[in-house]
Amino acid sequence: MIIGLNVLELMEPKILLKIMSNQISNGHLVISDPYDYDRGINSVKQPMNENILREKLIEFKFKIIKNTKKPSFTPWNLRLYDRASLNYKVDIIIAKK
Repeated sequence: MIIGLNVLELMEPKILLKIMSNQISNGHLVISDPYDYDRGINSVKQPMNENILREKLIEFKFKIIKNTKKPSFTPWNLRLYDRASLNYKVDIIIAKK
């Protein structure tokens, strides 16, 4: 099992998916992400949205689990400090090889 929580904005998503695909031949992949790619000069060059991500997973021979085939909007509250937080809605995908 590979779990990637909110990591798509940290490295090029296509490269990350290729690495994940190469690391698993039989098992599950769980990805959650809010698709928040705005990191200034450190932003990824080829971001993926929820639909492209699913297409790429299929290209890498993953089968997306039925109840995560459609994008989701799961609330995620990121507390920065006592007086500040970010409220995201993350997409959760579960796929199997």
